[in-house]
Amino acid sequence: INVMDAEGRQRTGRIIRATEECTPLWRDFERCAETKGAAACAHKRYENFLCVGSHLLPDQHHLLMKCFKENGKTPEACTEMLVTFFSDLTQEVNRQADDWEHDLQKESEHAAQG
Repeated sequence: INVMDAEGRQRTGRIIRATEECTPLWRDFERCAETKGAAACAHKRYENFLCVGSHLLPDQHHLLMKCFKENGKTPEACTEMLVTFFSDLTQEVNRQADDWEHDLQKESEHAAQG
């Protein structure tokens, strides 16, 4: 029996999809950083964060992409939105990790009883 609630399953699904889709981007960053240094590869790290954000904060990600599209000649118009996005994403990743750990703990306790 799966005791994880619907929100927990949805959260787990988002984390799994983000991991599957975004891990290759992170590996690209790591490979690049090994040869050129982290600063030279910041754009690859940025791509990874945007990828993760597209899964965990889809609405905010959509608005950010829309801002960049509408302000293509002046992307600095989106700086504040970008900073907020990354700040919110960091909080969301930490929150989801805590929630996921709690969900897994519930699962293992349930399995141990059953």
